[in-house]
Amino acid sequence: MKTLYSHIFVRSIFILCVMSIVVFPLPTFAAKLFVTPEVISSNQSLTQGQEFILPILLDTQGELINAVEGTFLFPKKLFKIKEIREGNSAINFWIEKPRVVDSDPQYEKIVFSGITPGGVLGTQQPIFSVVLTAHSSGQGVMRGESLRALRNDGTGAHVKISMTPVDFRVTESLKGDTQVVAPIIDTQAPDDFAPLVVNDPNLFDGQYFVVFTSQDKGVGIDHYEVREGRFGDFVEAESPYVLTDQKLNKRVYIKAFDKNGNSVVVAIPPLHPTPWYQQYGILSILVVVVIGGVFVFKKKWQKSIR
Repeated sequence: MKTLYSHIFVRSIFILCVMSIVVFPLPTFAAKLFVTPEVISSNQSLTQGQEFILPILLDTQGELINAVEGTFLFPKKLFKIKEIREGNSAINFWIEKPRVVDSDPQYEKIVFSGITPGGVLGTQQPIFSVVLTAHSSGQGVMRGESLRALRNDGTGAHVKISMTPVDFRVTESLKGDTQVVAPIIDTQAPDDFAPLVVNDPNLFDGQYFVVFTSQDKGVGIDHYEVREGRFGDFVEAESPYVLTDQKLNKRVYIKAFDKNGNSVVVAIPPLHPTPWYQQYGILSILVVVVIGGVFVFKKKWQKSIR
């Protein structure tokens, strides 16, 4: 149920923006997704077994864009998707992190959807990169579908995105003629971030939840963990995360991990902290219990040695 609520919450951001288009029709503007010219020119002719990185970039063409989503298709007869890297992306809140959907007999598909509050503007804004292995000889086309974006102008106007299909040719490899993409050496922790505790009568039955997201300039974010209070274990979590402590008198710790295991921890102070006299009262009770236990143990030990 919690996962369902999370999905509804993040997808509603995009849906509300799209609804505004229907109610207030506005003219469309062009933007485009593309791979770098260097990659195209150097890798249009590949060899079997060769690995290469395909960076996906966004050219906003003068528009300030705050949301983008779509699907990329790679011919299965030629390529195998080895890895997706979203480190240093211009997208800082993934509604749906780039992931492989194996639902087509001819194509491996990558679906993605994300937003950047405040918007993205530029000609070469990185979205994510794909590490591909060319496993068979032949020809094929990489293309995009269902591509769309929204303007950061308060109305959510639709921005039409185009992408020119990329033709690839894979030739049979000679002995020892393969290339392998080196893994990213990333020893830096993800960026510091500022979680927010909020509630909404239309979400999670009005309960308080925390929203969080971090960025990683290296290999990308892997997952998050949350702990409520100073003691106990961290548990893996997704944003938004419904708090167990609805009284909001506990400190909340959120830990972000990148794909190399580096991590950063941030803490949210309790919004309704327990009064100091109650804290000392509990501490006093614990001290009395401990002292009493020591006294009882001492008396039993003295009796046993007589």
